[in-house]
Amino acid sequence: MLDIVVRMVSYLASFGILGGLILAAVAAGARVKARRVAGWPSIKVHIVEAPAPPGAFGSLARGLRYRYQVDGRLHENARLTLLDWPAGVWPDAAAFAPRYRAGGYVDAFINPKLSDDVLLDRTMPPARAVHLGLTVAIACTLVVLARRLLV
Repeated sequence: MLDIVVRMVSYLASFGILGGLILAAVAAGARVKARRVAGWPSIKVHIVEAPAPPGAFGSLARGLRYRYQVDGRLHENARLTLLDWPAGVWPDAAAFAPRYRAGGYVDAFINPKLSDDVLLDRTMPPARAVHLGLTVAIACTLVVLARRLLV
């Protein structure tokens, strides 16, 4: 029975390795893109629907919608940050919802080459997301290696 449990944990840890590496890669990629976004010009957008306050693992932008006009065309978007991180990973998640009230106008940042690519907050994703992904991958690798060495 113990052997089956050890095999199951090792099997699940192999998925943890992959998941951790994916999380680290996505977070690192978002941090690189945040450096590029720093040069995007700002525009005024109209908040149509305010975001709901995030829960511990809820979306940062759940319920958010805003409109803006570029070259005479009306656009609607719901993008808040580079990636919609779980609130538990974002350091100031509770500060997002009060900033964006329905009916108000705020600055957003627009990609000069693509008018559909807009975001309200260009804050760089936290480095701890990269560290978390790498930690999970390393811990799961150690579990798999321990099982291989003990069997």
